[in-house]
Amino acid sequence: MIERGNVLWFGPRPDDVTECEFRNRELTLVFPTENVDEGQFIGARVAVFYFSGSTLTAVRQSFVRECARAVNHGLLVYLLAENDAVQDHIGTLIPMIEDPHKPLRRTKPVLHHEIAEAGARHKPGREYNASLKLEGSPANDLSPDDRFFLHRAFNDCTAIELTSLPGGRSGTVFSVQATFRDSRAGPRPLPFFAKIDDAKKVKTEHDKYQDFATYHIPFNFRPNLDSTRCIHGATRGVLVGNFVDKSDSLWEIARKGMGSRLIHALFEDTLRGWRSQAGRREPIDGPVAGALRTIVDVNKVRQENVEFARTQGVIDAPNEVWEKLLGLRNQSYRVAPMHGDMHGENVRVRGNDAIVIDLLSVIGEGPLSADLAGLETWLAFETAPSDRSDEEQKRWMRFIDELYEPTAIKRLPALEGLDLSFTWLRDCVRQIRMIACTTQQCDSEYQTVIAVYLLRRSMYPGDSKADTVRRGYAFLTASRIVAHLVEARDA
Repeated sequence: MIERGNVLWFGPRPDDVTECEFRNRELTLVFPTENVDEGQFIGARVAVFYFSGSTLTAVRQSFVRECARAVNHGLLVYLLAENDAVQDHIGTLIPMIEDPHKPLRRTKPVLHHEIAEAGARHKPGREYNASLKLEGSPANDLSPDDRFFLHRAFNDCTAIELTSLPGGRSGTVFSVQATFRDSRAGPRPLPFFAKIDDAKKVKTEHDKYQDFATYHIPFNFRPNLDSTRCIHGATRGVLVGNFVDKSDSLWEIARKGMGSRLIHALFEDTLRGWRSQAGRREPIDGPVAGALRTIVDVNKVRQENVEFARTQGVIDAPNEVWEKLLGLRNQSYRVAPMHGDMHGENVRVRGNDAIVIDLLSVIGEGPLSADLAGLETWLAFETAPSDRSDEEQKRWMRFIDELYEPTAIKRLPALEGLDLSFTWLRDCVRQIRMIACTTQQCDSEYQTVIAVYLLRRSMYPGDSKADTVRRGYAFLTASRIVAHLVEARDA
């Protein structure tokens, strides 16, 4: 028998022939009352809203009230209108649903079997499990909608325990220790990760895993999604995959002085499938910054960062800095898929493996040097709790001035410096630039992408006084690099 075989029908009852088509496909028509019982959604796969005659207003009210619930439960939403005028009216109601879940819309006449066949082919996914227990302190802070998607994603479990994970600025991420209700291998599987976010973002990241990871990143160098547990609702959704267990962030490993070899593994092994695409495409002539316009918006550069730079003699506004980058001549670059948000928390380390996570920001074509610059600037400008004293900030600024003096970006940092406390960062930057120097297509490419990522860093507020200072210093450093590039162009 077909699973979740109910069809919720709102509006005038279909004719006998159409009802027969549903029965032939083991689908059962259910005609809900004004208040739809949650159990009816759990056992259903289709919701049909038939806008016709004297019931039009009542059906419209049902649609507005129940459509989001239907989508969240995974139902196919089918809007059937009596005529074109009614269909046009229905169109004004559609924006309440996110793009991945726009309903099917048809105007009569339709073939008797059409709705039944569409319903039979639809896959509603996992049904809601009301008895699932959500444990762990993060569960208490979840909204009812977000809890709902976990009840669907882990419907084969009796309980799940959530632990919050650090991450980027998008979504809420957990490790999930599940207890299966019925498993031949035992009730305690390896941990999952679950990321709850806006429906569009969940759908986008799911697609990017499919398009960019499945065939281009080895399975042991990335999380693997469980597509049956990934759910895209009306406005929210959840992404689920295997958790990179017993791992540390690259940020933690790097500060212990062991980052260099993992950075090599990241770009030469983990991302080899992406980066090898650059050799199969002709270089692109044009401003390098123009290829990175999707990752930076200079209109969002924080005013406090601009004001800090002005106290150091910088007079250019963010737009002026960006326009100077776009005005650079004789630039070229090779392109390949790029992560777009490469930083020390988006790379997990297990043994000698560098495992890349969070593919929401992946771009199909970006400069081959971009992810290198993104990781370098993040490591150099990120703030750890131990970095927050005034004296530590002054020492850090002196080191950054050495590291990002414009001409210094084009060469490797010395193996050792007078200040041994930054040896870990010196080693990481040295390894990154070893790759960057052989990656860039023109002499100014890496300087340009470094400047772009520093501008990007200055777009966000600091989470501490020290972090705010570092973001201001990022804008200052970017401005200095760009001024040098312009001077070299005009020489």
